[in-house]
Amino acid sequence: MRYIRLTHAAVAIADEQQTITFKAPREPSPPTETYWARNMLRGKLGIYVAIRVQGEQMWVGVRATNTLAWVKADKALSVNEAEAWFKRAGFSR
Repeated sequence: MRYIRLTHAAVAIADEQQTITFKAPREPSPPTETYWARNMLRGKLGIYVAIRVQGEQMWVGVRATNTLAWVKADKALSVNEAEAWFKRAGFSR
């Protein structure tokens, strides 16, 4: 029996004809950026305190009692609410 050493383990190979298949390398995820609002907004889901952007996706941070819930932006804000909030929020990292 033969072994192939990988970074975290050794894998046994019974004979020369058996091969190991590895997972294809993943595309790296785009970086996630979070912006905190200096002026919060009271919306239909609660108090909006931040936005999080990753690539083409955007989430709104909704403040709960002891936690922060991230909700897709299109479910939390209308276009008019988003424009008004972005003008007065004063977002910072």
